[in-house]
Amino acid sequence: MRRGTAPGEDGVTADALKLASHVLVQPLCELFNKCLSSNCIPAGFANSKTILLFKKGDPSLVANYRPISLLSTIYKTFTRVLTNRLESHLEDAQPVEQAGFRRGFSMADHIQTLNELAEKCDEFHLPLFMLFINFEKAFDSIEYGALYKALRWQSIPEQAIRLLQTINENGCTTIHIGFDKMEINVCQGVRQGDTISPKLFSACLQLAFDQVNWRSKGIKINGQHLNHLRFADDIVLISHNYVQLQKMAKDLQQQAKGIGLKINVNKSKLVTNQNTHRRPPFIVAGQQVEQVSEFVYLGQTIGDSTKRQKEIGRRVTAGWRSFFKYKMIYMSKQTPMSLKRRLFNSCVLPAMLYGAETWSLTKREENRLAVAQRRMERIMAGISLREQKTNDWLCKLTRLSDVVRLYRQRKWRWAQRIARMNEDRWREGSPSGSQESESGDKEGRKSDGGTKS
Repeated sequence: MRRGTAPGEDGVTADALKLASHVLVQPLCELFNKCLSSNCIPAGFANSKTILLFKKGDPSLVANYRPISLLSTIYKTFTRVLTNRLESHLEDAQPVEQAGFRRGFSMADHIQTLNELAEKCDEFHLPLFMLFINFEKAFDSIEYGALYKALRWQSIPEQAIRLLQTINENGCTTIHIGFDKMEINVCQGVRQGDTISPKLFSACLQLAFDQVNWRSKGIKINGQHLNHLRFADDIVLISHNYVQLQKMAKDLQQQAKGIGLKINVNKSKLVTNQNTHRRPPFIVAGQQVEQVSEFVYLGQTIGDSTKRQKEIGRRVTAGWRSFFKYKMIYMSKQTPMSLKRRLFNSCVLPAMLYGAETWSLTKREENRLAVAQRRMERIMAGISLREQKTNDWLCKLTRLSDVVRLYRQRKWRWAQRIARMNEDRWREGSPSGSQESESGDKEGRKSDGGTKS
């Protein structure tokens, strides 16, 4: 548990718990064992404190506030113990399509798969339809009945399920608005900030996907069908066939409704590539889904494989945004270069290189990253172009990590990781060479020039 986190209603912080661990470990062990054996928890143990943080817009509208739930640190320690006991059961029920909240998985897994898929579909002139689905308040909408059904479906011990029922039945939250307080019972949704909540959400979502029959749907790759990818509640449905994708969206909408989830059609987007033709409106839950040529999924632009330059532009912009956030430090002549260097390496470079392991950059695109870094270095050093200082001189002065070298290192590490992956993971491969579209046309001939990998 991280230090410096805010406490719940009991006021016990993670720092205090760690400092007093030599005294508290035995009584906490006895308390946790009693809770596990009796399926009971102390009164108020699972209660939370909710505060509202203003986001933007009209302050008089509740929708413009973000609720933050603060749980007891001791309670979160207990659910961490429970999570460790159930993790193997919950993990076994998750397919490779789900990469959220799992060891050995990352957002880069799905970004790599989608980028590779878009590139191969362009190379073989195949149509590609990707429906990016957004749920309304997904984690807060899970129905408890569906959750317990999912846990039993996945062979979770009944004793653990009864304990979770006790926690949910006895848990309430106190909403703090200024000096006013209001206590309400929580009747649905997994608990924000609880260590076991992400696992429970994934288990419940898996129940919905277990009810759909998509084994022969999607895109055939190396003998298997890729029809969707998930990172927690960020879902993308994939197909060569427009009509098939609509059927898949309808199936998911019906099954998601059964666990309490509702698709937010306004935020869901349909992405197509340049090999698709004009189609009738894509309808989900009686509403039309907007069709776009690209979509930012898990922080990276997904779409036409030729739009990589736009993603590089986004990363450079993100780097400048992070740089100007602390511009007073970077531009100060009193601030030592060692502090500027640490701040730059820990804030600006990660913003510029997010998802870099999945890129395949040309020399020109690498130079674009390098130019942005050199401009930032000149600001940090207080050197203008008129002073005619070389880049080598500037690098020796600032001693910053080079953005292009870091990009290449990440690519090599990513290649090593892919080489070690199990064969059942979605990582690479080409769609079947010949696909039949809904119009009956045969497609799938490789282009003369191919695409750069």
